[in-house]
Amino acid sequence: MTQYLVFDNQRTGGIGTQKELVVNWSNVKYMQWTSTTTFKLVLNSGAALTFTVGTGTAKAVIDSIQDVVKSQANGRVLKVKPTSINAFQLSGITYASSLTGVPSTIKTNNTLIFGSSPSYDEGINTGYGWETMQSITTNARRNVAFGHDCLRNCNDQYNVAVGYEALKQHYDGVFNIAIGYDCMTGSGESEGAANSNNVFIGAQSGRDIDAGCSSNVGVGRSTLGNLNQNGSPGSSNTAIGNSAGNTLNSGDNNTMIGNSAYSSAGTVSNEFVLGNSSVGVLIKVINFFILLTAFFFLVLLSSFLKIISLNCFTNSVPLINASFSLRLFSFHLSDLKALSIASS
Repeated sequence: MTQYLVFDNQRTGGIGTQKELVVNWSNVKYMQWTSTTTFKLVLNSGAALTFTVGTGTAKAVIDSIQDVVKSQANGRVLKVKPTSINAFQLSGITYASSLTGVPSTIKTNNTLIFGSSPSYDEGINTGYGWETMQSITTNARRNVAFGHDCLRNCNDQYNVAVGYEALKQHYDGVFNIAIGYDCMTGSGESEGAANSNNVFIGAQSGRDIDAGCSSNVGVGRSTLGNLNQNGSPGSSNTAIGNSAGNTLNSGDNNTMIGNSAYSSAGTVSNEFVLGNSSVGVLIKVINFFILLTAFFFLVLLSSFLKIISLNCFTNSVPLINASFSLRLFSFHLSDLKALSIASS
């Protein structure tokens, strides 16, 4: 059963504007007196809530909490009441994470990183995870990292890493998005040419890209997972589907779509691949469309020839009529000649 400590916020000084201040007592590991006017509720996670007492003493508040906890051991709502009116008043509360290395004061434009011994500067970076952004440089700006060991060595701007060791070794390069376990983890390992404008989504997608691999897109597990494996970069490649483009080691302007859609060679450029064994399938598809186009062309040509034939037949009628008229005229002349001979 979850138990809650409930302070009458109006009678105890008024922290904020709510009528009651509620603390999940089930998440409290122990209470700790720190000074005459402050005490802590240490949580199970190791984090702590520090209360400041404006009127009265911290001991008075602790005593009141212990009283209600003992008297209502099976209660769900534990209302903390002073032993007398205004015996104590709470005036402030702060939260401290259990993780080490978090800046004691967070400025408006400062880096906020939760993790194990992270470094930080005023680069407006945001990170969460064990050792995330641990060794970023002062050049790192406006990056976001969530996950163990993400963007550990970043030296550039506008990158997003989500997932275990995503963009772990990334050094130089901007506008990269890596989402998934081990995604783009090798980017920047050689600290060579910058890798920029890449988008990879999926476990181990783009894991080996480095030394000038830019403008690549991979969606699916292990897409373009071996690009740059031979030390030669590749750019402007697109791979969509599980393991799509996974055999491509270097090359530019390739598009591979479908589950295990592989390029024809490890080093190739300007190739379009559609599905498994896609080169043969694509040729069959192209041939089919060529034949279909030829068929429709022949149908149209046949119809056109029929139209021409009909027009020619229609236009020949006057010629036939003219010939027939001449024959009639010749017949009349012969008749007249015969009559003339007969008369003489």
